Amino acid sequence: MLSSIPSISWGYRCLSAAGYLWGVVLLFSPTLAGAQGVRPISEQFQWKFHDDAIGSALPTCLPLGILVQSWNINLNDTFGIPPYYMIAWAIGGTPQTTFIGTDNKTLSYTVAHPPDTQLMLNVVDSTGSGGGIPPRLFKVVPGQTTQCVVPEVKKPDFTVSSNVTDTLSTCEPWGLSIKGGVPPYKISIAAVNFPLVTNVTIPGDLDAFTYVNRIAPNGQAIGTPLVRTIGDEDTECRGRASGAGSSAELGLNRSGGSRSSRSNASLIAGVTVPLVLLLLGGLAFIIWTMRKRRKVQESENGLPFTPADKPTELITPFEVGSPEGTFIRTLNSPPLSEKRLLAATTSDRAPITVQYPARSGSTSSSDTLLGNNVSSGPAFSPSHAGASVRSRPSFAAFPAYPTRRSMRKAQEAAQEAARRESVANSPDSEYPESLIPATFARQGEEIVIQHRDAGAAVVRELPPPYADQGSRG
Repeated sequence: MLSSIPSISWGYRCLSAAGYLWGVVLLFSPTLAGAQGVRPISEQFQWKFHDDAIGSALPTCLPLGILVQSWNINLNDTFGIPPYYMIAWAIGGTPQTTFIGTDNKTLSYTVAHPPDTQLMLNVVDSTGSGGGIPPRLFKVVPGQTTQCVVPEVKKPDFTVSSNVTDTLSTCEPWGLSIKGGVPPYKISIAAVNFPLVTNVTIPGDLDAFTYVNRIAPNGQAIGTPLVRTIGDEDTECRGRASGAGSSAELGLNRSGGSRSSRSNASLIAGVTVPLVLLLLGGLAFIIWTMRKRRKVQESENGLPFTPADKPTELITPFEVGSPEGTFIRTLNSPPLSEKRLLAATTSDRAPITVQYPARSGSTSSSDTLLGNNVSSGPAFSPSHAGASVRSRPSFAAFPAYPTRRSMRKAQEAAQEAARRESVANSPDSEYPESLIPATFARQGEEIVIQHRDAGAAVVRELPPPYADQGSRG
């Protein structure tokens, strides 16, 4: 009889939109396997606790009354075929099958699981028809006593493994591989809040079963291992069928089952990699555009002068006596109180006014033009004369105010003139007379050169005349 069915050795369940999905492997002896009979049409009856006040908490070691009713209460025609059994799937533990009676009105179930165990319950009749699994899980709480609690005994020689441990898509093969125990094996697959329970007997020479998932998606899996149903709402899975096989064939199914995961990974990579490349390309383009714009702005605003680009000052030679800001004044000429110097006849240079203090005994204080006292002389290089003209573009004319030279400076100038003249007249002189500036050709004459440079606006280079310089020389 079915009452001699041994305890369930392995269980598996998955919570979906319809409920928890469990795969249960039952061990039968060959003689009992033939007595199982053919599973009738489902939805023959339904069940509930007599006490409607019982919620989700079930106390230990306390008989709980169970009522089996017809699936169609109005017709009240089918109640299943006794005897009845309670199948309790312990979350994370081993499912257990318990005999609860033969009278559909006086059935009783006593919880023997340890406290804090979560259970999924289903009442089945002798033909394997189930009364349905409630939409909630029950939690075991301590009752008046716990003496009836049976510790779970794990048998390491009997194991069941699954090719899916996380999510199970609609119509995806769910492979179960069995190792150990005594064949043949019976697999029972149930779902919380789902009326159908799938019971399959595996032939003695096979040790695996592949179930095509027809449980509604969008549920959460709870169990050992944990599985969550996902996928389409269409659960017909046309062209696919569940079936028994060997572990080798299950390996193929496992590869097929993992094919979906690899496909998802490929899809994620195919979407992510182009996005990352586009982001990097956009960032590089932005950086390049900013740098180009910065270079354009710097070229428009102009960079500071580098030493190589800085304008240089040119030194231009000139002839003594030329009107380009130079004149020669002799000491024998009458003293002047003021002379007006005429610069180059360019439009951007104004006359330069040189003021001399009037000397006592001066015979004339009238102003004369520079041209009346300019004498011509040979051209010489500024390197010989020590005088130069610095030219800059658009150099504006400016007034010059001479400073009084001390008597010591005048004496030094006279001595230097005499020395140069003696050097030029000596027979072994290495300086030709033509190279000696006309400034020192004759003693008693003084050449005053007006300078222009890029420095201060006032030039203080013109010495006052000294009447007694000729006699001192």
